[in-house]
Amino acid sequence: MKTHQTDRDEENHLRKPSEDISDIKNVNQRYDDDYGIRGKAFPNGTFLCTREDSHKTPIMKLKNIFDEERLWRDENRYNIFLIETSCNPKPTYRSWCSVESMAQNNPKATVWFVMTSPVIHLQDGLAQDLGDKYSNLQYVTVDLDRVFNGTPLEELYKSKAWHENTAWPAANLSNMIRKALIWHTGGFYSDTDAICIAPLTSLRNVIGMATINLVNGAAFHFDRHHPMLWHFMEYLNKNFDPFTWGKNGPQTVSAVLRDVCGFQDLRQGIECQGIKILSAQAFNPIPPQGSKVLFQVLKEDLRKNHKYNPQALGLLKKEIESYQPHKL
Repeated sequence: MKTHQTDRDEENHLRKPSEDISDIKNVNQRYDDDYGIRGKAFPNGTFLCTREDSHKTPIMKLKNIFDEERLWRDENRYNIFLIETSCNPKPTYRSWCSVESMAQNNPKATVWFVMTSPVIHLQDGLAQDLGDKYSNLQYVTVDLDRVFNGTPLEELYKSKAWHENTAWPAANLSNMIRKALIWHTGGFYSDTDAICIAPLTSLRNVIGMATINLVNGAAFHFDRHHPMLWHFMEYLNKNFDPFTWGKNGPQTVSAVLRDVCGFQDLRQGIECQGIKILSAQAFNPIPPQGSKVLFQVLKEDLRKNHKYNPQALGLLKKEIESYQPHKL
Protein backbone atom coordinates (compact mmCIF):
# COMPACT_ATOMS: atom_id res chain seq x y z
CA MET A 1 0.00 0.00 0.00
CA LYS A 2 1.32 3.44 -0.93
CA THR A 3 1.82 6.02 1.77
CA HIS A 4 0.10 9.40 1.87
CA GLN A 5 3.43 11.07 1.16
CA THR A 6 3.94 8.93 -1.94
CA ASP A 7 0.52 9.93 -3.25
CA ARG A 8 1.29 13.58 -2.58
CA ASP A 9 4.61 13.30 -4.45
CA GLU A 10 2.79 11.74 -7.40
CA GLU A 11 0.34 14.61 -7.50
CA ASN A 12 2.90 17.37 -7.09
CA HIS A 13 4.85 16.29 -10.17
CA LEU A 14 1.78 16.98 -12.30
CA ARG A 15 1.07 20.53 -11.33
CA LYS A 16 4.19 22.66 -11.39
CA PRO A 17 7.48 20.93 -12.30
CA SER A 18 10.14 23.61 -12.51
CA GLU A 19 11.38 22.42 -15.89
CA ASP A 20 7.91 23.03 -17.33
CA ILE A 21 8.04 26.78 -16.68
CA SER A 22 9.82 28.72 -19.39
CA ASP A 23 9.89 31.86 -21.52
CA ILE A 24 9.05 31.31 -25.17
CA LYS A 25 8.39 33.52 -28.17
CA ASN A 26 5.91 31.17 -29.82
CA VAL A 27 2.89 30.61 -27.61
CA ASN A 28 -0.15 28.54 -28.52
CA GLN A 29 -3.07 30.93 -28.68
CA ARG A 30 -6.35 31.45 -30.50
CA TYR A 31 -8.62 33.09 -28.01
CA ASP A 32 -10.43 36.08 -26.62
CA ASP A 33 -11.82 36.62 -23.11
CA ASP A 34 -14.56 34.02 -23.52
CA TYR A 35 -14.84 31.90 -26.66
CA GLY A 36 -12.15 32.64 -29.21
CA ILE A 37 -11.76 29.56 -31.36
CA ARG A 38 -11.00 30.39 -34.98
CA GLY A 39 -10.82 28.31 -38.15
CA LYS A 40 -7.11 27.44 -38.03
CA ALA A 41 -7.71 25.45 -34.86
CA PHE A 42 -9.46 22.73 -36.86
CA PRO A 43 -7.29 21.20 -39.59
CA ASN A 44 -9.13 18.28 -41.22
CA GLY A 45 -11.97 18.58 -38.76
CA THR A 46 -9.90 17.85 -35.66
CA PHE A 47 -8.89 20.30 -32.96
CA LEU A 48 -5.41 21.81 -32.72
CA CYS A 49 -4.40 24.94 -30.86
CA THR A 50 -2.38 26.87 -33.44
CA ARG A 51 1.04 28.26 -32.61
CA GLU A 52 1.64 31.93 -33.30
CA ASP A 53 4.45 34.38 -32.68
CA SER A 54 3.98 36.34 -29.49
CA HIS A 55 5.97 38.36 -27.00
CA LYS A 56 7.90 36.48 -24.35
CA THR A 57 5.40 34.91 -22.03
CA PRO A 58 6.14 32.66 -19.03
CA ILE A 59 4.21 29.43 -19.42
CA MET A 60 3.57 26.11 -17.73
CA LYS A 61 3.60 23.15 -20.09
CA LEU A 62 0.83 20.72 -19.21
CA LYS A 63 0.84 16.95 -19.00
CA ASN A 64 -1.87 15.05 -20.86
CA ILE A 65 -4.64 13.74 -18.65
CA PHE A 66 -4.52 10.34 -20.34
CA ASP A 67 -0.91 9.98 -19.19
CA GLU A 68 -2.19 10.25 -15.61
CA GLU A 69 -4.70 7.42 -15.78
CA ARG A 70 -3.14 5.75 -12.76
CA LEU A 71 -4.31 8.69 -10.65
CA TRP A 72 -7.86 9.24 -11.87
CA ARG A 73 -8.53 5.49 -12.07
CA ASP A 74 -7.81 5.15 -8.34
CA GLU A 75 -11.07 3.81 -6.86
CA ASN A 76 -10.45 5.73 -3.63
CA ARG A 77 -10.14 9.06 -5.44
CA TYR A 78 -13.11 11.37 -6.05
CA ASN A 79 -12.47 13.35 -9.23
CA ILE A 80 -13.92 16.73 -10.20
CA PHE A 81 -13.41 18.00 -13.74
CA LEU A 82 -13.62 21.51 -15.17
CA ILE A 83 -12.81 21.97 -18.86
CA GLU A 84 -11.62 25.02 -20.82
CA THR A 85 -12.57 24.46 -24.48
CA SER A 86 -11.65 27.69 -26.30
CA CYS A 87 -7.92 26.96 -26.64
CA ASN A 88 -7.28 29.85 -24.27
CA PRO A 89 -3.93 29.56 -22.42
CA LYS A 90 -5.01 32.40 -20.11
CA PRO A 91 -8.24 31.33 -18.39
CA THR A 92 -10.70 34.03 -17.40
CA TYR A 93 -10.93 35.22 -13.79
CA ARG A 94 -14.41 33.73 -13.75
CA SER A 95 -12.93 30.32 -14.53
CA TRP A 96 -10.26 30.69 -11.85
CA CYS A 97 -12.96 31.56 -9.30
CA SER A 98 -14.78 28.37 -10.21
CA VAL A 99 -11.63 26.25 -10.10
CA GLU A 100 -10.54 27.53 -6.70
CA SER A 101 -13.98 27.17 -5.17
CA MET A 102 -14.00 23.50 -6.20
CA ALA A 103 -10.54 22.88 -4.73
CA GLN A 104 -11.30 24.77 -1.53
CA ASN A 105 -14.65 23.14 -0.77
CA ASN A 106 -13.58 19.61 -1.75
CA PRO A 107 -10.18 19.05 -0.09
CA LYS A 108 -10.53 15.26 -0.24
CA ALA A 109 -11.22 15.30 -3.99
CA THR A 110 -8.83 15.79 -6.87
CA VAL A 111 -9.85 18.80 -8.96
CA TRP A 112 -8.69 18.54 -12.57
CA PHE A 113 -8.60 21.76 -14.59
CA VAL A 114 -8.50 20.35 -18.12
CA MET A 115 -7.20 22.71 -20.82
CA THR A 116 -7.47 22.33 -24.59
CA SER A 117 -4.40 24.55 -24.77
CA PRO A 118 -1.15 22.63 -24.06
CA VAL A 119 0.11 25.47 -21.84
CA ILE A 120 -1.08 27.95 -19.22
CA HIS A 121 0.20 31.53 -19.25
CA LEU A 122 1.79 32.49 -15.94
CA GLN A 123 2.14 36.25 -16.22
CA ASP A 124 -0.64 37.03 -13.71
CA GLY A 125 0.66 34.46 -11.20
CA LEU A 126 -2.72 32.83 -10.57
CA ALA A 127 -1.91 29.34 -11.79
CA GLN A 128 1.21 29.13 -9.64
CA ASP A 129 -0.36 30.69 -6.56
CA LEU A 130 -3.42 28.44 -6.61
CA GLY A 131 -1.30 25.38 -7.40
CA ASP A 132 0.88 26.14 -4.37
CA LYS A 133 -2.14 26.68 -2.13
CA TYR A 134 -4.18 23.59 -3.09
CA SER A 135 -2.40 20.25 -3.29
CA ASN A 136 -5.59 18.67 -4.67
CA LEU A 137 -5.61 20.92 -7.76
CA GLN A 138 -4.16 19.56 -10.99
CA TYR A 139 -3.64 21.29 -14.35
CA VAL A 140 -3.62 19.07 -17.44
CA THR A 141 -4.19 19.26 -21.17
CA VAL A 142 -6.14 16.71 -23.19
CA ASP A 143 -5.74 14.79 -26.44
CA LEU A 144 -9.13 15.28 -28.06
CA ASP A 145 -8.51 12.66 -30.73
CA ARG A 146 -8.14 10.16 -27.91
CA VAL A 147 -11.16 11.50 -26.01
CA PHE A 148 -13.51 10.91 -28.92
CA ASN A 149 -11.88 7.86 -30.50
CA GLY A 150 -14.15 4.83 -30.24
CA THR A 151 -17.09 6.81 -28.85
CA PRO A 152 -20.37 7.68 -30.61
CA LEU A 153 -19.07 11.26 -30.93
CA GLU A 154 -16.03 10.35 -33.02
CA GLU A 155 -17.89 10.96 -36.29
CA LEU A 156 -19.21 14.33 -35.16
CA TYR A 157 -15.82 15.41 -33.82
CA LYS A 158 -14.08 14.62 -37.10
CA SER A 159 -16.76 16.43 -39.09
CA LYS A 160 -16.90 20.19 -39.52
CA ALA A 161 -20.46 20.50 -38.23
CA TRP A 162 -19.60 21.55 -34.68
CA HIS A 163 -17.23 24.40 -35.57
CA GLU A 164 -18.24 25.69 -39.00
CA ASN A 165 -21.20 28.02 -39.61
CA THR A 166 -21.97 28.22 -35.92
CA ALA A 167 -21.66 31.02 -33.40
CA TRP A 168 -20.66 28.65 -30.58
CA PRO A 169 -17.77 26.33 -31.54
CA ALA A 170 -16.31 26.27 -28.01
CA ALA A 171 -19.74 25.68 -26.45
CA ASN A 172 -20.37 22.87 -28.93
CA LEU A 173 -17.03 21.29 -28.07
CA SER A 174 -17.82 21.66 -24.38
CA ASN A 175 -21.12 19.81 -24.77
CA MET A 176 -19.29 17.03 -26.56
CA ILE A 177 -16.17 16.65 -24.44
CA ARG A 178 -17.88 16.64 -21.03
CA LYS A 179 -19.78 13.48 -21.97
CA ALA A 180 -16.84 11.74 -23.64
CA LEU A 181 -14.24 12.59 -20.99
CA ILE A 182 -16.42 11.51 -18.06
CA TRP A 183 -17.16 8.32 -20.00
CA HIS A 184 -13.43 7.58 -19.90
CA THR A 185 -12.66 8.80 -16.39
CA GLY A 186 -15.83 8.86 -14.35
CA GLY A 187 -16.32 11.68 -11.88
CA PHE A 188 -18.08 14.97 -11.30
CA TYR A 189 -18.25 17.51 -14.12
CA SER A 190 -18.98 21.22 -13.67
CA ASP A 191 -19.02 24.19 -16.04
CA THR A 192 -16.41 26.86 -15.32
CA ASP A 193 -19.05 29.51 -14.61
CA ALA A 194 -20.18 27.82 -11.38
CA ILE A 195 -19.01 28.61 -7.85
CA CYS A 196 -18.95 25.67 -5.45
CA ILE A 197 -20.27 26.60 -1.99
CA ALA A 198 -20.53 23.12 -0.44
CA PRO A 199 -18.73 19.75 -0.69
CA LEU A 200 -19.68 17.55 -3.63
CA THR A 201 -17.97 14.31 -2.69
CA SER A 202 -21.13 12.64 -1.39
CA LEU A 203 -22.70 12.84 -4.84
CA ARG A 204 -22.62 9.83 -7.15
CA ASN A 205 -24.52 9.22 -10.38
CA VAL A 206 -26.65 12.35 -10.15
CA ILE A 207 -27.84 15.15 -12.41
CA GLY A 208 -30.03 18.14 -11.56
CA MET A 209 -33.14 19.76 -12.94
CA ALA A 210 -32.89 23.10 -14.76
CA THR A 211 -36.52 24.14 -15.05
CA ILE A 212 -39.83 22.31 -15.36
CA ASN A 213 -39.31 19.12 -17.38
CA LEU A 214 -35.79 20.13 -18.38
CA VAL A 215 -32.60 18.62 -16.94
CA ASN A 216 -29.44 20.70 -16.55
CA GLY A 217 -26.27 19.30 -18.12
CA ALA A 218 -23.97 21.89 -16.54
CA ALA A 219 -23.13 19.72 -13.51
CA PHE A 220 -23.39 15.98 -13.00
CA HIS A 221 -21.63 12.90 -11.68
CA PHE A 222 -21.40 9.57 -13.45
CA ASP A 223 -19.31 6.50 -12.80
CA ARG A 224 -16.78 5.53 -15.46
CA HIS A 225 -18.44 3.89 -18.50
CA HIS A 226 -21.93 4.56 -17.20
CA PRO A 227 -24.37 3.52 -19.98
CA MET A 228 -26.29 6.79 -19.73
CA LEU A 229 -23.26 8.71 -20.97
CA TRP A 230 -23.13 6.44 -24.01
CA HIS A 231 -26.81 7.17 -24.67
CA PHE A 232 -26.11 10.92 -24.40
CA MET A 233 -23.29 10.65 -26.94
CA GLU A 234 -25.32 8.55 -29.38
CA TYR A 235 -28.19 11.02 -29.30
CA LEU A 236 -25.93 14.05 -29.70
CA ASN A 237 -24.15 12.50 -32.67
CA LYS A 238 -27.47 11.86 -34.44
CA ASN A 239 -29.25 15.08 -33.47
CA PHE A 240 -26.50 17.70 -33.28
CA ASP A 241 -27.82 21.20 -34.01
CA PRO A 242 -25.20 23.96 -34.58
CA PHE A 243 -27.80 26.73 -34.77
CA THR A 244 -29.98 26.39 -31.64
CA TRP A 245 -28.59 27.40 -28.25
CA GLY A 246 -29.26 24.74 -25.62
CA LYS A 247 -30.19 22.01 -28.11
CA ASN A 248 -26.88 20.15 -27.62
CA GLY A 249 -26.83 20.62 -23.85
CA PRO A 250 -29.88 20.41 -21.57
CA GLN A 251 -32.27 19.49 -24.37
CA THR A 252 -30.08 16.55 -25.35
CA VAL A 253 -29.77 15.06 -21.86
CA SER A 254 -33.47 15.65 -21.21
CA ALA A 255 -34.53 13.91 -24.43
CA VAL A 256 -32.35 10.90 -23.62
CA LEU A 257 -33.62 10.60 -20.06
CA ARG A 258 -37.23 10.70 -21.27
CA ASP A 259 -36.55 8.01 -23.84
CA VAL A 260 -34.38 5.67 -21.78
CA CYS A 261 -36.27 6.03 -18.51
CA GLY A 262 -39.77 6.18 -19.98
CA PHE A 263 -40.77 9.38 -18.14
CA GLN A 264 -42.32 12.12 -20.27
CA ASP A 265 -42.38 14.50 -17.31
CA LEU A 266 -38.93 14.80 -15.78
CA ARG A 267 -38.79 15.84 -12.13
CA GLN A 268 -36.61 15.58 -9.07
CA GLY A 269 -36.49 12.22 -7.35
CA ILE A 270 -36.70 10.11 -10.51
CA GLU A 271 -34.23 7.22 -10.47
CA CYS A 272 -33.27 5.34 -13.62
CA GLN A 273 -30.33 3.05 -14.52
CA GLY A 274 -28.71 3.84 -11.20
CA ILE A 275 -28.84 7.64 -11.55
CA LYS A 276 -30.98 10.12 -9.62
CA ILE A 277 -32.38 13.45 -10.77
CA LEU A 278 -31.93 16.15 -8.11
CA SER A 279 -33.85 19.39 -7.75
CA ALA A 280 -32.81 22.56 -9.57
CA GLN A 281 -31.76 24.01 -6.20
CA ALA A 282 -29.25 21.20 -5.66
CA PHE A 283 -26.79 22.75 -8.10
CA ASN A 284 -28.27 26.23 -8.51
CA PRO A 285 -29.28 27.53 -5.07
CA ILE A 286 -28.52 31.16 -5.92
CA PRO A 287 -30.76 32.94 -8.44
CA PRO A 288 -29.21 34.39 -11.63
CA GLN A 289 -29.25 37.98 -10.38
CA GLY A 290 -27.32 36.94 -7.27
CA SER A 291 -24.83 34.92 -9.30
CA LYS A 292 -23.95 38.00 -11.35
CA VAL A 293 -23.11 39.99 -8.21
CA LEU A 294 -21.14 37.07 -6.79
CA PHE A 295 -18.89 36.75 -9.82
CA GLN A 296 -18.24 40.49 -9.95
CA VAL A 297 -17.06 40.46 -6.34
CA LEU A 298 -15.00 37.27 -6.60
CA LYS A 299 -13.39 38.33 -9.87
CA GLU A 300 -12.14 41.57 -8.34
CA ASP A 301 -10.94 39.80 -5.19
CA LEU A 302 -9.09 37.19 -7.25
CA ARG A 303 -7.52 39.84 -9.48
CA LYS A 304 -6.19 41.83 -6.51
CA ASN A 305 -5.33 39.15 -3.99
CA HIS A 306 -4.88 35.95 -6.03
CA LYS A 307 -7.33 34.16 -3.80
CA TYR A 308 -11.02 33.35 -3.63
CA ASN A 309 -12.89 34.85 -0.68
CA PRO A 310 -15.85 32.70 0.39
CA GLN A 311 -17.06 35.50 2.68
CA ALA A 312 -18.15 37.33 -0.45
CA LEU A 313 -21.16 35.05 -0.43
CA GLY A 314 -22.49 37.20 2.38
CA LEU A 315 -23.20 39.92 -0.15
CA LEU A 316 -25.93 37.71 -1.55
CA LYS A 317 -27.84 37.37 1.72
CA LYS A 318 -30.84 39.34 0.54
CA GLU A 319 -31.12 37.29 -2.65
CA ILE A 320 -30.90 33.89 -0.94
CA GLU A 321 -32.33 34.52 2.54
CA SER A 322 -35.51 32.66 1.60
CA TYR A 323 -33.60 29.67 0.28
CA GLN A 324 -33.56 26.54 2.43
CA PRO A 325 -30.45 24.41 1.79
CA HIS A 326 -31.33 21.33 -0.19
CA LYS A 327 -30.48 18.05 1.48
CA LEU A 328 -28.75 15.97 -1.18
